[in-house]
Amino acid sequence: MDLRTLYQLKAPAFSRIFGVLFLLILSFTDSYGQSIFSNPITGTNPNTANPYTAGQLVNPNITVSGIGRGSGITGSNTNNRYNATGWNIGSLGATQYFEFVLTPSAGYAINFTSFEYTGQASGTGPTSFAFRSSVDSFTGNIGTATVSGTTISLSGAAFQNITQTIRFRIYAWGASGGTGTFSINDFTFNGQVVAACTQPVITSFLPASAPVNTLVKISGNGFQNGSGTTSVKFNGVPATSFTVISNTLIEAVIPVGATTGAVTITTNNCTGTSAASYTILSSNCSTLYADLFISELYDAQVGDGGVIELYNGTGATINMTQYSILRYGNIGDAAPSYTIPLTGTLASGSVYLIRIGNDAPVCTFTPNMTYSTGFNANDAFELVKNTTVIDVVNAPNNAGYSVIRLNTVPAPNSTFVDSEWNTSSSESCADIGLQNYNNSTTTVIAPQPVNAIICENQTASFTVGVSNPAGVTYQWKILNSSGNWVNVTNSATYSGATTATLTVNNVPISFNGNQYYCFVNISGCQESSHAAMLTVKTKPVTAGIYFN
Repeated sequence: MDLRTLYQLKAPAFSRIFGVLFLLILSFTDSYGQSIFSNPITGTNPNTANPYTAGQLVNPNITVSGIGRGSGITGSNTNNRYNATGWNIGSLGATQYFEFVLTPSAGYAINFTSFEYTGQASGTGPTSFAFRSSVDSFTGNIGTATVSGTTISLSGAAFQNITQTIRFRIYAWGASGGTGTFSINDFTFNGQVVAACTQPVITSFLPASAPVNTLVKISGNGFQNGSGTTSVKFNGVPATSFTVISNTLIEAVIPVGATTGAVTITTNNCTGTSAASYTILSSNCSTLYADLFISELYDAQVGDGGVIELYNGTGATINMTQYSILRYGNIGDAAPSYTIPLTGTLASGSVYLIRIGNDAPVCTFTPNMTYSTGFNANDAFELVKNTTVIDVVNAPNNAGYSVIRLNTVPAPNSTFVDSEWNTSSSESCADIGLQNYNNSTTTVIAPQPVNAIICENQTASFTVGVSNPAGVTYQWKILNSSGNWVNVTNSATYSGATTATLTVNNVPISFNGNQYYCFVNISGCQESSHAAMLTVKTKPVTAGIYFN
């Protein structure tokens, strides 16, 4: 329908259509945020002000600095853009940047959505760029900044519920001359400024330490504020499940992949963090491999096909959602060219294969995931856990290669050491999906015990399996009413308390909700199994049948 036809409609119909269009626009705005701080930067020589504030549009519930510049650069006269020189440094510098400072008013919080800008550089201007924030003291890149501008997502948790001053900087470097210029032509911060939320408070846990799959009681307050609790995480890993019992109590199940660390609860879009760490009972067994690591890179000489192989030698199943792969187009680049978020779980002793590129694979293997963009010579790869780089590998400066980690060195390693890798300038499929890493010093429990559901007066059993079973000792434990793990002892009720299978006989209804795990010991190496819960149901009553 064109505008002429639209205006020929009756007024009520036009109003209805206009109303629908308005609601669609409003919905779009609500979904993607709206401008909270922007400036088209117009006028004569804006660079003469530091910071420059003329013409800026600002949400009434925040204060801002305008756009300013670091002490390492100098303003340069140009109309209708904020221009500077001094970018002729070889790498990211501490004082060569444009800066934006935003502070929410008391009682308000900023939920950022994105940052948009346009820019330009002269022929001798900078060639490398980075966008960073004070959230991590300007150490990590946010998105990928470019010379001409882009839209950078700020939808991550780190940029939500901001109640204190936050600073953003655009760094630039690599100019071929001291007079080379770079400017910001206009910019917009998108998001919402809302009444500050009240964080839920976490005060205690019961039990205070436990293995994976334990149901933990988390005490505190504010768990039913506003829209309620939407997330419980153990050191960044989402709980397997959780139930809000009351405003002061949540029951949550420890997920696979959880490690010792803080518990976070998100209620009414506001996240509270425990002051104390929660201790996950796992293993103290010695191993060369402290975490997930990159075990092999494969690059096909022709086309964009490649493989990134990861290995889990930790002795425990890993939740892969904590990890991502960052690929840098050249060794030493300040910002990655792409990021691959990982998914799923990975059992101990297993490999995780990422197929790279769109070309038909030369090698035969079953990938865990596929990423369409390829890689090539002189690339660098980082394995990141949450926000921390834990492993690095560099590719040789030629197309077609295999880079395989030696099985005699500790891993992961956040610094690339060439001598820890076997690098071949011609590719080979032979080792893809295979591993010869010796983590035999770790006693691996598999299968894990599973939850049992029975009727009262029936029998239940819980079983663990172990690798390297010779010389293993077992001790089953139960969580008592005080929240302490105590040894199970053989009795009329229990048998097999020090074997691989615990049997619970003639189970009374009072055992409903009991939790057990097995403590395994081999030559001083201790490992805790997952926990298993016993659910006991009342036996149904059968009505009597009488015959005359």
